[in-house]
This record gives sequence, structure tokens and C-alpha cells, in this order.
Amino acid sequence: MVGGFVGRAVEQAHLVGLLGEALDGRGGLALLAGEPGIGKTALCERLAQLATDRGALVRWGRCPESTGAPPFWPWRQAIGAWPEGDSDVDRFMFFEARAEAVRALAAERGALIVLDDLHWADAPSLQLIRLLAARLGTASILLSCTYRDHEADLSESVVATLGVLARAPDLIRIKP
Repeated sequence: MVGGFVGRAVEQAHLVGLLGEALDGRGGLALLAGEPGIGKTALCERLAQLATDRGALVRWGRCPESTGAPPFWPWRQAIGAWPEGDSDVDRFMFFEARAEAVRALAAERGALIVLDDLHWADAPSLQLIRLLAARLGTASILLSCTYRDHEADLSESVVATLGVLARAPDLIRIKP
């Protein structure tokens, strides 16, 4: 992918393949799992450079380790701020609107959205990931999420989300 990056050829090939499919209109989901420092983010950085070189939109969101970030923080970083409603109907419409906003971002030239450190994600962000993942098949989006797969690092809501994502037909798991 990018000169100077050694190793991870198999993982890189999987990601490059998914990116190509996404840019051709067959979106996908990549989960990069592993211990801290193993190279999950570095793989996504290489993929982001390749996506940029191919003219795709690249957006990043990082889940903060510390508490106090507003809901949807990684999504706010990746696609911008927005208002939310208080009722269940408002929340449903909000999720629908955000999923469509992400799809619209990618419609013209394709997109790579990287959500880093998913193991620290808030519950509303995880809900939006599940909703979007269910709609990636016909979108020009590759959603790539990194997380630590050590059980002690995973909240109940992260484990539940990973369980739902594991059933996605277009999922690829990478364990660097």
C-alpha cells in the first residue's frame, strides 16, 4: 500500500479489496481487533492514504478513553455536529437521518470512515454503527472499526454490538 510499511500483507490485501468493492458501490465493514500497539490504527492510516489517492472521502472518528465526551463523539468527528431530539420517535428519526447523511457523503466519490478505539465507544455511537452496518451493502462506504479484543476492555454494549456486526454479510475481521 504505502512504501515503508512492513508486514501485514495479508491484512492489507483484505482491506484494499474491501476498499475497492466499496468504491464500486458494494460497501462493507472491517473490524480490526487486537492488543494495544499491534498496528490496527496504522493499517487504517495506510488504507486512508490509499483511499485518498483514489479520490475517496476519508473521515475519522476516535472514541475517547476518558468519560465526559458528548454522545456520538466519534460520529461528530467523522461527519460533523447535529441536533438530537428527546423522544423515542425523535431518536429514531435522528438515527435514520444520520445513516442517510453518511450514505450521502459517500454517494459521489465513495468514502472510508474509520472509527478508532471502538472499545471506548458510547452506547448511542454503537447504535448508529449497527444501523449503518445493516445498510452498507449498496453504499459506496467502507466502515472500518478498530478495537481491543481483550474481554476486560469491552463494555457490555460493545460486546453486544460486536455480536450484531459479526452477522453482517459483508464483514471482514482482521486480527493484526
